[in-house]
Amino acid sequence: MSRANWAKWSLPQTVHPATLTSWCVPVPDDPFYRAAFVGALQALGSAYNWADDPDHTAKDVAQVWRDIIDNLEKCMPEPPTPTVIHFEEWEDEMSLHCNVRIHAGKLQVTNGCDCDGAPIWADVCSDGTVLGSGSTTQPSEGTRPDPGESECDSRQLSAKDTYLIPFGVENGDTITVTNNTGAWSDDGISWTCTDGTPFVLGACIGSPYHVGSDPDATLFHGQLALLVAGIYFSLTDGPLVLSGLPAGQQQATVMPNFDASGSAAGNISFDICTENGSTPPTGTWCYFFNFALSSYGWTISGPADYVPGQGYVANGDGDIHLIMVPTSAMVITNARWLFTNPSPGPAVFVGMVNGLGDDYCGIHTSQTTDVSLAYPCLDADTGMQVVFQSDGGVFTQLNGLYLEGQGTNPFGTDNC
Repeated sequence: MSRANWAKWSLPQTVHPATLTSWCVPVPDDPFYRAAFVGALQALGSAYNWADDPDHTAKDVAQVWRDIIDNLEKCMPEPPTPTVIHFEEWEDEMSLHCNVRIHAGKLQVTNGCDCDGAPIWADVCSDGTVLGSGSTTQPSEGTRPDPGESECDSRQLSAKDTYLIPFGVENGDTITVTNNTGAWSDDGISWTCTDGTPFVLGACIGSPYHVGSDPDATLFHGQLALLVAGIYFSLTDGPLVLSGLPAGQQQATVMPNFDASGSAAGNISFDICTENGSTPPTGTWCYFFNFALSSYGWTISGPADYVPGQGYVANGDGDIHLIMVPTSAMVITNARWLFTNPSPGPAVFVGMVNGLGDDYCGIHTSQTTDVSLAYPCLDADTGMQVVFQSDGGVFTQLNGLYLEGQGTNPFGTDNC
């Protein structure tokens, strides 16, 4: 049926019936589905779609529907998720000229035009969530991964936010973004996916394009970007190996490649992994002290005992202090401590000091269960002392120590 043969709806005999009938209609839980659903209902709120009469009853009937639309509520907290959704639209059954935007944190659709032809925008009923509020993503604390290791995170980012990688990055580091979904916009009208492809009709369709006023005009408009030391990189062209940066660690910021002020709106989600590009130190020997099997002749300094089958166990205030002095100087490239700490457990210091008592390598932690701690150590002095110490926590127990190093193994034959 063509639009010219459009039959207007018949006017009801009673504009305001004494009772109402409630209908629960499952609507896919997505802003664009909700906007389309409410936009379809807007046709009932237009007097032009109802039959004409001298008393202008169509205006009153349309107002009834507008009041209903303004007070829409969900019938259930969590609507069922259909396995397959079929959506079809016929021009003779639905004639919509509906635009969608996010304005002042609210999802809106056009509700006709005023006498001058300007669109009239109406809020879409929602659960009260403010979209695109522009709040800054709270930076988080993090520890730079060891050489060859990666640190990963899952994030959601709005068009007005930036995300700080929670540790410094350097030349040679590899940053990989995967599972990036969603769309955003710098004006609330033209939307893009994370790679800059236009977001149209619920999908990434068309060709990405450039805008000269974007933070980086060489990247696509709306592309997910990384800013490091004043240099912009694409995060959607596969793994990014950083290069061309100043020496040393730099702050890295994840952001959209468009002007995020004004009417910017929308949210995207992604997983991001940062791999330390430094070359892991090469170990030429390794030795594992399994304290459940042997004490290895360590000297105990503090209220602790060696318990066969367990290891070194605190018997007082939880302070275990062990000392071993190797017969020769050694270079340790990696150390891994295994211990058990009660919950709630004390702060733990595990590390090594040289013969002068200076810190060699160590780490403080508040772990409360079995853990292993790994970190690189550099050259050691003759007379290296290996130390484990815990302040408080009667049942603290040291289970083992794994060492890797270069040169001659000062503890004998490799056993790992």
